[in-house]
Amino acid sequence: MPVRTGEGVVEIGELTCVACGARIPAGARFCPACGTPVPADEAVAPGPGTAIPPPGEGDELRPITALFADVVGSTALGERLGPGEVKALVGECVSRMSRAVEEFGLVPADS
Repeated sequence: MPVRTGEGVVEIGELTCVACGARIPAGARFCPACGTPVPADEAVAPGPGTAIPPPGEGDELRPITALFADVVGSTALGERLGPGEVKALVGECVSRMSRAVEEFGLVPADS
């Protein structure tokens, strides 16, 4: 149910980011606009109708950080190089990213 406040109309239970003022959707742990963490005591449960499956037996739930990378020009490069050269180039890129991740004390996932 919308409620009018001094800052506009917001949904009951909706949070506003303390850092940038963006609306934070129910269940979010971080602001979608700036990435500021939502304090655990302020987190809002997902709204009605949101299905969250229970963990299965043996499942492990833990926070992760995902790193996505794109090698600019890799398609054109792949057309010019042989398969072994592409594999070596991509392998070197992955190795460098893994070392950078480890420098921050994180553990790269097995791929």
